[in-house]
Amino acid sequence: MVEEMNEPLKFSGIAALYSELVAVTRDGVLCQWKWSSRTPHFDRTQVDRESDAFAPFPASQDRTSSTGGGEVGISLSMHRPPSDSMIIGGISFVLQSPPFRHPKTGPLRLEGEKVTLVAAASIRCSVATSSGKVATFFDESVDAVARRMEQTATAHPELTTEEDLITELKISPLFTCARLASGELFWW
Repeated sequence: MVEEMNEPLKFSGIAALYSELVAVTRDGVLCQWKWSSRTPHFDRTQVDRESDAFAPFPASQDRTSSTGGGEVGISLSMHRPPSDSMIIGGISFVLQSPPFRHPKTGPLRLEGEKVTLVAAASIRCSVATSSGKVATFFDESVDAVARRMEQTATAHPELTTEEDLITELKISPLFTCARLASGELFWW
């Protein structure tokens, strides 16, 4: 579940691609914030619009506040009104599940997975989940060829043993390298 809407969202990992910021909430949800957008991506299929409820959208946005402990808080200036709704861009929405999800969450088969690690370089991003799965996707600037190179969340037998969980991801535009608890390295 995403943090209370009157609290800053807190992230356990943040990475930058050419056209977007990719972040992982403390709850393991993969999020997206395009550099060209004033607000983070939210999945409109996860909210119901209340047609008669409109409220002003606060203008102040603090996108750089640090909370210490290796986590970054981003105040999205979204406050939870009464009931289970929220206001985005002056429009009130009823929450059905956390709406802040990267649009590639479904295509990468990350639904129901808790993302624990994220790494990115230029146009390539890889994530690891608590169940030992890894997924790789590419920046939308290379969308024409990216779909052929993307890897959905996949559990590789050598990366999912209890004693050999992925502890670190390193990435370049061409390769992803996963370091296991045993010190072994795997790349693709």
